Amino acid sequence: MSKLKSTKRKSVFKDDVYDGDGLLQKDQDAKLGLGKSKARRSSESNTLQDGSIFCELISKSGMSIKNAHHPNVLTIDYVVFQRNLSANLKKQVDSNAAIEEFFDDLTKLMDDIVWFHKSLMPTLNYADSAASASQDCLIHLLLGVDSIQTKLAELMLQKLIIYESDKQLSSEIAGDVNMPRLIVNQFRWLDNIVDSKKLLDTIWEVLEALSTLDFKRELICCIPEIIDDDQHSSVAVKLGEMLLQDGELTVPLLDTMSNLQLEAGLLDEVRERVMSIVASCEMEDLPVVVKFILQSVATEKPEKALLVISELREKLDFENFVPPSSSEQTQTQPAGSRGCECLILDAIKTSACFFKVVSDAWFKVTTATIVITCRRGDGSDRNLTGAVVSPCRR
Repeated sequence: MSKLKSTKRKSVFKDDVYDGDGLLQKDQDAKLGLGKSKARRSSESNTLQDGSIFCELISKSGMSIKNAHHPNVLTIDYVVFQRNLSANLKKQVDSNAAIEEFFDDLTKLMDDIVWFHKSLMPTLNYADSAASASQDCLIHLLLGVDSIQTKLAELMLQKLIIYESDKQLSSEIAGDVNMPRLIVNQFRWLDNIVDSKKLLDTIWEVLEALSTLDFKRELICCIPEIIDDDQHSSVAVKLGEMLLQDGELTVPLLDTMSNLQLEAGLLDEVRERVMSIVASCEMEDLPVVVKFILQSVATEKPEKALLVISELREKLDFENFVPPSSSEQTQTQPAGSRGCECLILDAIKTSACFFKVVSDAWFKVTTATIVITCRRGDGSDRNLTGAVVSPCRR
């Protein structure tokens, strides 16, 4: 076996030693096939031990926090870990002061971009565990602890603003990392939201402060997973207002509203707002707009569905739609426009096939259109009619 290069460099954490090839010493041990005892000693030496109450309680609750790029290790089931941590925080002589100190320690650690990124990635299970190789990430597990959830959630949302204002931060992490998505993903699949109203108010504030569309899209799409049922109506009204103000957010706003449970009256109001942008929105957004409108009438009475679809049919004038690109690009790239038209027709066809009330309404609307155009000697609407009706009426 060739002799390893002796050149070494230190990482930003003193316990991580790299060889000349940029590999962690632990990885070299694995390559050389060294025994488990040395690997365990190495694991222990890589454990973060700064004497803080955060590290003390996390370790006592069942997780080993590692330095630098070493993944954190969960030694017990994640539910037991969350229960242990909650109990250990309450056992302190002054629990409120202990929670504040615990949170302050966590905040300082999150200021290190490498450590923060690792805390957003899955943790490893202890080698002797019978469970899967990885578990939830540290931040997601901490959000499951009621006593620190609200403050931690607010801190996470503030991080979105920080990463937007200082885009160089993400460059310190190796690889193509979408930090906003990792941050927002922490709010998904939480078993309990302690104060959803306060969290939602913070989200509205952060959305106003953000200017990057990707950041806004990620945050908007997670809203249905953090609100209570009694907040759906107020959220729908707010999203409807945003729809009229910012056309670039049309798709995430409609995707989010489609996941809300709305009363009939409010649904009519939201649908009217969406209908009002059909003629002015960009063609690439139209498939989502049409899909939302058609799905919103799926539970309506036939008479109401017919009225809505008649109005939609009048507004869908492909000849007058202007694609999002410039006129010069439109002349050189007609395929994009045709692709959007196909997606719109596919959305209509799919809704007609799955919802009988939609299918019946489209049949009546397009049949009436055929009669009128044939009387005028103009058969320009026949292609649209065939594309919508034929698959569902054969």
